[in-house]
Amino acid sequence: MPHSQVKIQSIFFCWFDERKGPQIFIQVPEGSECVNDAAFHSIQNYLIPREELQQKLITVKAFGHKILGCPVHIKNSNYSRNAFIFNVCFVFKPNANTKCYERVLKKLVQYFTVLEMESNYLSRLSPNIYEEPPAEKKFFTSLREVLSQVMERLNSTGCCAIPIDEANTIHLKLVPIYDTPLHIVDHDVPILTVKLSEFHSLQWDLTTQQVLPHIDGFKHVALVAAEAGKDVQLVKTLLENLLYFQLIKIIPIFQYSNVYMITADIQRLYKSKDLQAKALQAVKLPNKPEPTFDDVLKIYSCFTHGTMMTVKNVCLRLCPQTEMRIDVKKLIQFGVVNGLLRRIHKYPVRTSDTYYAPETAVGTPYLRYCDGLNSYDEICCALGITYEELDKNIEENPTIHICWK
Repeated sequence: MPHSQVKIQSIFFCWFDERKGPQIFIQVPEGSECVNDAAFHSIQNYLIPREELQQKLITVKAFGHKILGCPVHIKNSNYSRNAFIFNVCFVFKPNANTKCYERVLKKLVQYFTVLEMESNYLSRLSPNIYEEPPAEKKFFTSLREVLSQVMERLNSTGCCAIPIDEANTIHLKLVPIYDTPLHIVDHDVPILTVKLSEFHSLQWDLTTQQVLPHIDGFKHVALVAAEAGKDVQLVKTLLENLLYFQLIKIIPIFQYSNVYMITADIQRLYKSKDLQAKALQAVKLPNKPEPTFDDVLKIYSCFTHGTMMTVKNVCLRLCPQTEMRIDVKKLIQFGVVNGLLRRIHKYPVRTSDTYYAPETAVGTPYLRYCDGLNSYDEICCALGITYEELDKNIEENPTIHICWK
């Protein structure tokens, strides 16, 4: 799993010194001084706070930085003030999303707390904190070197293992925090974000292994479940799990009657040579020469604001399959997955209930869905009918109007 794109700018260790009060003792990288002494003293009450806030994550935004800390109070009569107070703080850019670092910082602080209670790993560095000099012990890695390695390795690989002594090694690993995924419904279409060959069978249960080969970016959830011979609710649950870990995306059903509109992100395609190369590779027909980028743009430009052209209309006008060597289904899929296109859905709205028989009448089950909240995709999937059948029924009913959105 990839490590976070949010990088640590600096790490500093601060404590309460009996003679000098709150102080930054070590800051890495050495000489960086992301947070200098003057800045620290203006916010010291938040970083070396009262005992009630110990072991609580504290975030401070100041001086162009975001500082994440977790203060600790260790009570012991051997300390000069009967307590040892310290904090380890990660420094980030002001608008960084630091969620994935919270568990890592708490775990690092817990390591330091245990090391201090067992062998005075931290307090031995100051003659003002401990009543009597603690017994000398050999440590493999100094506190400064630990902080330097934590910063360097979390930024580069997202994990680290740092030996402290014969019995203790600090193990840290960033685990990305994802948003709770959207609820998956029958008419959603899953598409893999990684190659199927990259999935290792030992990582997944048997049901997931049986479902994965049926995900092609065109089959909707109900069809995937039917082809895999699995309960649709079970399939939706495992797809939500894959969606949470960003191994799939959800896109709308493809139909030649669909209407799309280009988004502002189409500029990325125009500017990025890498995205252009991916597009050409994705949309080329098997055993045919690669199409030109101009032809790709020509098709996308048909879906501009206000045209309301269907995919079928575009195919009849430009003949992408025969004239341009472009798989139009893959072209639409690529555009939706990369945010270059968005689907414009049809929502039937029933404005009167006097024209047709009640919803319970035979042949009119679609009427209960005509409330402006259900799209064609939802209705067709729920009733097991085609777009053409739904269109025919709606066109014959003058009390139903179409809303595009």
